[in-house]
Amino acid sequence: MTTQSGAAGTAPKAATLLNHTQHPYWSLAVVFGAWKSCLLAIAVLAAWAGPAYDTSGDLLQVIASSNGTTPYASATGGHAIPSGGIVSRLTSWDAIYYVEAARRGHVYEQEWAFGAGLPLVVSLARRALAGLGVDAPVAVVAVAYVHIAHLLAVFALYRLGCQLWEGAAGRTTAFVAACLHVLSPAGLFLSAPYAESSCALFSFVGYAALAAGRTQGLSVKGDALRLLAGAAFGVATLFRSNGLLNGVVFAYEAVHGAVTFLQQPSPRLLRRLVSIGLGGLAVAAGSVVPQVVAYFEFCIEPSGVPSEVRRPWCAQRPPSIYNFVQDHYWGSGRLFNYWTLSNLPLFLLATPMLLIMTRSGLDLWQAASKTKNDANNKQENEGTLAPRLAPLLQSMAASQLLLAFMAFTSYHVQIVSRLSTAYPVWYWWLAQGLSGGPRSNLAGGLVVFIVMYASIQGMLFASFLPPA
Repeated sequence: MTTQSGAAGTAPKAATLLNHTQHPYWSLAVVFGAWKSCLLAIAVLAAWAGPAYDTSGDLLQVIASSNGTTPYASATGGHAIPSGGIVSRLTSWDAIYYVEAARRGHVYEQEWAFGAGLPLVVSLARRALAGLGVDAPVAVVAVAYVHIAHLLAVFALYRLGCQLWEGAAGRTTAFVAACLHVLSPAGLFLSAPYAESSCALFSFVGYAALAAGRTQGLSVKGDALRLLAGAAFGVATLFRSNGLLNGVVFAYEAVHGAVTFLQQPSPRLLRRLVSIGLGGLAVAAGSVVPQVVAYFEFCIEPSGVPSEVRRPWCAQRPPSIYNFVQDHYWGSGRLFNYWTLSNLPLFLLATPMLLIMTRSGLDLWQAASKTKNDANNKQENEGTLAPRLAPLLQSMAASQLLLAFMAFTSYHVQIVSRLSTAYPVWYWWLAQGLSGGPRSNLAGGLVVFIVMYASIQGMLFASFLPPA
């Protein structure tokens, strides 16, 4: 009797933990674990189905030795964390570049197309593990890290949503949006050694800092939070170059702050302008610093590179290894360079996400404008946007619209499903649609599409089949 009543007594507690209104982070972790298990199961099925077209992931498990073919675990005395299998399947496509850069740094010119953030973090984590006596293969550390970064990004997006949307309905919108981030169309790319999860994490953290800063008025704390946001956006840019678009919010605040200062000069407004400027510089630093490092490595005489064999981009003004590599090796970066008949299927594949990002950006821009301009909107309504944060939402919508435009005109358009992970506006738009109203059927259909897309793409990714 005692045992039965005790067991029965634990059931409500377990159910409570899964109640997102009381334990949202625990509930999000459960959703995260369930979806990741499904995706990894798909990768395992792909591994069982047969060998992948590309075997670079397996080759990374071999390290240099006396004969150059000693397996990693053997060369390290058998103390390494075992790799291969599913980790090798996840280390496909561009993940090869990230893992190799984490192992021995950026060596070849084309590797500079991939952000330095992920290799740096993985390298530091591996050194920390080595200090604890754990010899972990780079790919294993990278896969573990991106899962942690993605889970933290889910938590950060929920927190950001709770800041922007008011009341219990607002918290529900925030929770559903965070769940949609778990189910991102990026799919297995958020489990593989790629930079998308980290870019999303630091983007959401930056916006959360800005949201908190806008509630502090002209205080020093508000200025400090803007600096923190700039640093977070700079780190996001260090992982993925599209993180630079987060700087739109600083451009908006700089213009608005300058106009206000000219109308009503004050020391506090001047201090605010300085903090905004420094925050914007921090965002830019995430892109500029790697370019400077590459310039010194490839273009400065003390590096040992004779002037007559310097790469063409060294003479450009400003010199940018990233822009050169994107154009020279991948044929992207220029307007309409990707607009060829052979790429039409990729444009069709990207169309749903481009439409979602465009429509959601326009809709929430208009909603934010209405909130900001409505003089009677002083009371807090369930699920409505906090009026003080309307300009921030507009800036986020502008960044998302700009990304959609650039992906359509200049990028390898199919990667928009991955790049979209760092832009929260479309998650909120879908979450609000799922709560009812005229968009409920559309929103439900789009979620079904996202789940199907991520599942099919996971099987293709693990088999080294396009699109990637």
